[in-house]
Amino acid sequence: MDLERNNETTYINRLPIDKFSRMLDDPTQCYKFYWFEAIMILFQSSKDDLLFDDIFNEMIYAAWNSVTKFHLSLGPNVNGAPVNLLERAIHIIENNSKTSLLTDKHSIIEAIKRNETKLIDCKKSLAKNVPYRILSSFMDEIGGNDKIWDQKRALIQYIGELNNSICLPYTIIDGEGYKKKVRINPQWRQYLIDNYPIITSWIRLKKIQYLQDRNPDVYGIVYKL
Repeated sequence: MDLERNNETTYINRLPIDKFSRMLDDPTQCYKFYWFEAIMILFQSSKDDLLFDDIFNEMIYAAWNSVTKFHLSLGPNVNGAPVNLLERAIHIIENNSKTSLLTDKHSIIEAIKRNETKLIDCKKSLAKNVPYRILSSFMDEIGGNDKIWDQKRALIQYIGELNNSICLPYTIIDGEGYKKKVRINPQWRQYLIDNYPIITSWIRLKKIQYLQDRNPDVYGIVYKL
């Protein structure tokens, strides 16, 4: 983004918004909605890099009422059991907590942290694909079945190099498993702040459309969420 001055100040956006606008397209699961929404919530209160773990906690909290109160399916079931990782995480917490005490964000986040060891598998599975696949709309040269998706160090390096030419919303700082970090691109930070209401509304609309398609027998999900 640049500010150029002629007779008046003109706001010129040089970010790849066309690629950004496709980030949430063609979801097979709901993860990218909750992931990006969590980043939008967390990055404003922190100038530091965001831990995958903190983002996953925020995702679980954001999905809490959808699963526990409205009993929505967040993804496909296999033999009647949910395979969606956020659903599985929430059910683990429910089975190991006094749910009557989980009434606000603070209590739910604390319950997530108390059950950390039981949630490791869910978080490790989320860390394998979600943070990277959401950037696929910026990666024109990589197909959906490219081997690099399974080579995380090479993928992180590729994302860092690509950021030098395309300007990605964020890059990824390598670390162990779900202890990796997201680093918001400074050129995107102000844009996300300036357009926060529009971007978060866009994410939530996409999320609600997905959930309504997954739960056709539940009417008016937009009013519930």
